[in-house]
Amino acid sequence: MTLVAAGPLIAFHEETVAAEPPAAASSVLVSQNFLRQSERQEIVDGEPRDRFVTGEFLTHVVYTAQVVVTNPTSSRRKVSVLLQVPAGAVPVLGGRATRTVPMVLEPYAVKPLEYSFVFPAPGEFAHYPAHVAEGDALVAFVPPVRFTVVDRPARPDGRSWEAVSQEGTDDELLAWLDGHVLDGVDLD
Repeated sequence: MTLVAAGPLIAFHEETVAAEPPAAASSVLVSQNFLRQSERQEIVDGEPRDRFVTGEFLTHVVYTAQVVVTNPTSSRRKVSVLLQVPAGAVPVLGGRATRTVPMVLEPYAVKPLEYSFVFPAPGEFAHYPAHVAEGDALVAFVPPVRFTVVDRPARPDGRSWEAVSQEGTDDELLAWLDGHVLDGVDLD
C-alpha cells in the first residue's frame, strides 16, 4: 500500500492476527456470563445474586455480557481485552459489535466489563467470547459457546417473575409468590 499525503499526517495501523493458546496455566483469569438486562438479579436466602442466563435466549430481549478480568498476582499487568457480541446479535445500549479494551491490572485487581446486545431473529449462533492478550501473546480466554435463540421459550422460566406472571399457570404463579420476597420485584 502506498499513501501520499497532501500535508502533515499521522498514520495508525492495527491488525488482528491468529494467536496460539497459552501453553501453561495463565496468571490472568477471565470469566464471562450473561444476564437478562431487565432481570439482572434474584434474591436467594435474602441476598441479591446475579441471575445468569443459561439455555435458550429469546429474540427481542436485551442481554448483557458480564466479563470479569482478574490479576491474582503481585505484579502489575498491562493487557487488552477483546469483546465481541455473538453472531446474529446487534449491539445496544451504546455498545459496538467488536471492541478492544486496554487496561492496567494492578496486583490482585479485579476489573469488570459489560456490553449489551439483542437477537433480532431466532437461530443457532456462535460466539467468540472474551480474549485477553498481553503484548502479542494470548494469555487467557473464555471457551467459545453457541447460543440457541428462540421466539418463545420451550418452558417458561420458573425463576422469573416476568415469565411466570405472563406465561405461568395459576398454580405456578401462586407457588412463585409463596416462595419469593416481593420487596424489589416490579409487579407491574
